[in-house]
Amino acid sequence: MIILALDTSGQGDQVGIFEAGKPRGILKISQEQHTSKTILSNIHEVLESAKLQLEQIDLLALTTGPGSFTGIRVGISVTKAFQKIHSTPAVGVSSLAALVFPFRESQQLLVPCIQARNEEVYAAAYRWNLEQNKLETFLAEKLWLLSDLMGDLQRVSETKLVIGSGAIAHRENFVKNSHFQIPEGDASHTIHILSVAQLAEKEWLDRQGNDLPPLHPNYLRPSEAELKWVNNNKIKSTFPKG
Repeated sequence: MIILALDTSGQGDQVGIFEAGKPRGILKISQEQHTSKTILSNIHEVLESAKLQLEQIDLLALTTGPGSFTGIRVGISVTKAFQKIHSTPAVGVSSLAALVFPFRESQQLLVPCIQARNEEVYAAAYRWNLEQNKLETFLAEKLWLLSDLMGDLQRVSETKLVIGSGAIAHRENFVKNSHFQIPEGDASHTIHILSVAQLAEKEWLDRQGNDLPPLHPNYLRPSEAELKWVNNNKIKSTFPKG
């Protein structure tokens, strides 16, 4: 199976093509180079480096959030366009699950933590089920107040491995408690594009390619545009409170 994986949920873009778990081409674009117009040229560049055409892709994989509102919208729009043109199946992957996937066999409670605003983080908690070969949710992903997240996690005695931009931003708060660990190195706190491909392939195989969920952005909080619209129309937002 040849998989084209996209991650547009962070500060830059990542595009990767994988076959049998091995990379055939990977491109990372920094925040400074990143614009909503670069994703198509990035995909074209990776396809050329892999000597492939888009119609040869068997599965599209992409992060659907949480993360950059604009990046998520762009990634989903591009993927839906490819689906329409080539009828290629697509699987959306949680940015939080992708963030911790490289650490799945660490035998610790995995806590992906993406910085939102001030004392708010996008976070969840997972355990790796070795028998079923999958991540199991311990705390559902949502927008958390940092104090609430730490309070819920402190009720669990096992060691927690905290990963992501939120872990870096709030390192001092976490390391006060010996049950929280934060990996060293910036690379540990970014999404690996291979993880996006692996999670999508597993979802596709588990469902045998049938009844794949539709692609929807997983913002976990309303955008500024929606907040403004809600306020102007004086209706209650359907987004859950953190």
